[in-house]
Amino acid sequence: MVLPPSSTKMNRMIMGSQGYIDPHYLKTGLVSKKNDIYSYGVILLELITGREAFSMERGEKLTQIIGKVGIEDMVDPRLMKYDVFDIEEVKTMVGVAGKCIGGSPAARPSATEIVTSMRDIFAHLL
Repeated sequence: MVLPPSSTKMNRMIMGSQGYIDPHYLKTGLVSKKNDIYSYGVILLELITGREAFSMERGEKLTQIIGKVGIEDMVDPRLMKYDVFDIEEVKTMVGVAGKCIGGSPAARPSATEIVTSMRDIFAHLL
């Protein structure tokens, strides 16, 4: 369980696993729908990389690898082994994840915006 700093604006407590909790929430204690968008971005990264949101062994959050390695290096080796992915689709999904985990909650897309953009991007697959 994670306890946020005390906040006079909104004093709610949310729970979550390390690696999924929005750092902005941890700093401010403010709860919003954008906290869930952050967590969704982490899940996208898990699907792309095959890694856990937080690695006890490495002592790092999955969100820390964005920008430190190339996109090809992020892809789950199991996907690369069978060549069952399109690198352009991976780049698109990493971009969506990056927007979701962005530092400012106000800059993160809404769930509706995510769905709309994914429909537009991947319409050719339907």
